[in-house]
Amino acid sequence: MRSFEAILRVPPDHRLEHVKTRACDGVVQQIDWEHQEYDVNGRMVARYHSFLELHENGRRCCGWRKYNSSGHLIGAEDLTASKDRIRFDEA
Repeated sequence: MRSFEAILRVPPDHRLEHVKTRACDGVVQQIDWEHQEYDVNGRMVARYHSFLELHENGRRCCGWRKYNSSGHLIGAEDLTASKDRIRFDEA
């Protein structure tokens, strides 16, 4: 299992803090994670929203979005086909 720090490419001298996890069960099972990234001076420099969806037909989707401290989207990645994809049993 790869860590969120590795998947989100957080610099080694920064700290990633888990803020919350939310799970929804229904036609689409979904888990969402929120993290905040802090620099060496303790300033929050980014927020992350990571997600994992499992559809009724077995299709899985996962990825993340990165926002700067002002809330503007500055990065995103679809990990659905990647070896780095997030799995339910790893979350």
